[in-house]
Amino acid sequence: NEEEQMKITHDEDTEFRIRDAYLHVITSFVELSDGRYDEELVKRWIEEYYARFSPLGSNDCDLILGDLVRNEGMSDMVEKIYSSLLEYDPYINFGWTVLGVAQMLNGKCHEAIESADFALAIDPNNADSILTKAHAHYTLGQKNIALEYFEKYLTIFDDPAQYLPYSICLITNDRVEEAKVYLSKCEEYVLLNDDQKDYQAQANFEMSEAYFAIEEIEKAMKCIDRSLAIYPNDSQFLLHKATIHLVKEDFQECLEYFTKCIVEADDKVWATANVAYRFILQNQSQIALQILETVTPDQDCFPYYRCISAYKALAYSTTDQTEEFLTHLKQACEECP
Repeated sequence: NEEEQMKITHDEDTEFRIRDAYLHVITSFVELSDGRYDEELVKRWIEEYYARFSPLGSNDCDLILGDLVRNEGMSDMVEKIYSSLLEYDPYINFGWTVLGVAQMLNGKCHEAIESADFALAIDPNNADSILTKAHAHYTLGQKNIALEYFEKYLTIFDDPAQYLPYSICLITNDRVEEAKVYLSKCEEYVLLNDDQKDYQAQANFEMSEAYFAIEEIEKAMKCIDRSLAIYPNDSQFLLHKATIHLVKEDFQECLEYFTKCIVEADDKVWATANVAYRFILQNQSQIALQILETVTPDQDCFPYYRCISAYKALAYSTTDQTEEFLTHLKQACEECP
C-alpha cells in the first residue's frame, strides 16, 4: 500500500519511505512479540531489505537496521549488514569492532582477525577488538599469540570471564605457576555464577582439563564432577572423568566411565577411538588396539569410522610392529588424509 501511494505522489523521499516501511514491519515483529518472535521470519524480511537496497550505507534506515540486528544478537545478519555498511563507509563508529565480533561468533576466525586489525588501526586501545583477536587466535590454536592479546585486554579490564582461556594460554606457554593463580580466581568466579547451568557445566569441564594438564588431579576431579552433576550423560564429560581415573589407576571406575561414555555418545566410533587414544597416551597401546578392534565394518555409518585406521597406526607406532604401523598409516592417508 505504501508503494502504491508513492507511485501517485512521487515524493522526493520515496526511497526513504519504502525503507522505513520495511523497518516498521521488521521492528513490529520484534517489539510486539514479547521476546518470542519467529527469528527466521524476521530474517527473511531483513534479507529482502538487503537484496533490494544493497549496497547499504547511504540511508539512515540502513544504520537503524544495523543497530537492530546487533541488539537482537543475529550474528549472521550483523555480518552481512555491517560488511555492506563498511564498504560504503569504512569509518562507521565501531563498525569494524561489531563486524569482527560477529565473524568470531560465526566461526570465521581469520576474517574476525582482519576486521579487528582495521578497528585497532583506528583505535589501538579498542578493548573489544583486542579481545576478539585473543579469542580468534585461541580458537585457531595459536595460544602464544592469543596470550599477548589476553594480557593486553586484562590490563584494560580485569574481566574474570577471561581468566579461563588466559590460564590455558599460560599453561601452553609453560607459565604454570601464573596459570594456577588465575585458575583459582576463575573457579571462584564460575562458582558465583551457579544460576547459569550450561556455563557452569562447560566452564568446569574446561577447568578440569586445565587442572589435568598441570597434574592437579584432585582439582580436576572436583571440577568434572560439577559438570557431571549438571549433565550426567554427556559423553565428553564421561570420557574426561574416565581419563582421570585411568591416570589415578582406578581401573574399575575407569572402565565404568569409559563404557558409559561409549553408550551415551551419538557417534559410538568417535567415543571408542577416543577411549583407545587415552590408553595410547598412557603407554597401553596393546589395550588400545584391542579396543579399536571392537569397531566393526557395520559401524561405517558413523562419521568417525574412516579415522580408525589413523588411530591404529598411532597405536602401532608406539610398538615394535613396524609393518602393521606402515600398513595402517598408508590406509589412513587414503581414508582420512
